[in-house]
Amino acid sequence: MNDKRHSSSVLFVISLYLVFALVAISVVTIGGGVYKKLSAAIDDNFDMRTSLSYVAAKVRGGDAADRLHIDNTLGVPALVIDNAVDTTVYQTWIYFHEGNLYEMPVQQGVFFKPEQGTMLVPLKGFEMSLDQQGGLLLKAVNSQDESCELYLHLRSTVGGESP
Repeated sequence: MNDKRHSSSVLFVISLYLVFALVAISVVTIGGGVYKKLSAAIDDNFDMRTSLSYVAAKVRGGDAADRLHIDNTLGVPALVIDNAVDTTVYQTWIYFHEGNLYEMPVQQGVFFKPEQGTMLVPLKGFEMSLDQQGGLLLKAVNSQDESCELYLHLRSTVGGESP
């Protein structure tokens, strides 16, 4: 009778250990999934806000009379910031193409393909528009369809849209 009591105690301890192990594995698995989702959301939010901050810094650095305009030559709207050095005009093109925000510095008049630019951040969408009141509206959309907008009131005279 003592052996039966000892055997049932051992079985109870082993069963309790197995239940604990299953619960621990379940908690770790669920926690890992939550962590992945949270990490992806944080990365998306970072990319979205970083894109707006980056473009805003570029615009503020180039905010002078007739140096900013939106151009559609690439087949996508691009914010173009002109910078004259001596007699040569250099341009910084910022545009959204195939899921990424790009930047391309070139000499004025030099043709390039959108994929030749430097990829800045991945996004689901990025829009920019100039208004008549001297402002630039930027809108970034992340992969979770969350959007964030930034309105910049320009100090300079705004250039128009090129065909």
